[in-house]
Amino acid sequence: MKLTATQNEILAFWKAVQQEVAEIEPEYTLTKQSTSDPTVEVFTLTFTGLYQETIYGFYLRPKTTQQVPVIIESLGYWTTLEDPFQFIHWPQMGYACLVIDNRAQGGKTLDQAPYQTTSHPEPFGRGILDHHDFYFKRLLADQLRLVDFATTRDEVDQTQIIFRGGSQGGGVVLLLGALLPDVPKWIFADVPSHANIYHRVLEETGSYGVIGRFLAYYPNQRKTIEHELSYFDLQYLADLITCPVSISVASHDPVCPMADFFHAYRKITSPKTLRVYWKKGHEGGGVKQLVREINQINQITQE
Repeated sequence: MKLTATQNEILAFWKAVQQEVAEIEPEYTLTKQSTSDPTVEVFTLTFTGLYQETIYGFYLRPKTTQQVPVIIESLGYWTTLEDPFQFIHWPQMGYACLVIDNRAQGGKTLDQAPYQTTSHPEPFGRGILDHHDFYFKRLLADQLRLVDFATTRDEVDQTQIIFRGGSQGGGVVLLLGALLPDVPKWIFADVPSHANIYHRVLEETGSYGVIGRFLAYYPNQRKTIEHELSYFDLQYLADLITCPVSISVASHDPVCPMADFFHAYRKITSPKTLRVYWKKGHEGGGVKQLVREINQINQITQE
């Protein structure tokens, strides 16, 4: 067994996943919610994902008859949707916003289909011995379907789709950009995960720590783990991103270490900017970074 899959093998896998998702009737539903802001419309969103799981999310948009840009947000690990107010700033500024609860991370979206290789209370400990079985396949497939939903909406300006995420979500939006290079106009990723994954496993950092602890008991599975996780490692797909990317990292981040992300960042060939928050941990730039991104999004959507 090769230690890592080739890019062609990785792309063939994700193409098959996209086909698997496409064969499932999405059954999108939008349920309008009340809001105190008359300029905004808020909906709960549901759709059917892999293995017939119901995926829950929010869709917010400004009340207008004109097409609008859309911000597709991807949440961090164990960050849940609590209230649409978390994202109300986007429609108030003239943008639609789409976001879903990740499977089995404390929100409404469950993860009920059984795994064939490994099971674990922590999501990233599930299905780790086969890339077809691994939890992250399900998570990213749900995000791919969310993008599909955005591309079906007449009110969305299809030339103004922006991906944004932090931590787990930062890595996810960059992976989406690699797999869907013609969709996003821009990607914003803060303290991104999912790069140099096998090293993350060995160092037991962030969500990949659970796999490192598994290997402490089953060291004979090291080669298998290294190969299977390569299908999800941003460093092997980063060169496929074609849109501009704006990225922030933190020098003392113990969860998604900056040094691991650089393995992917160096391979991004599209226009890119990197901001390093020195002496900061996984919080990165926090609100200061969000304000920077809002200002930049306002600028690029008006060009």
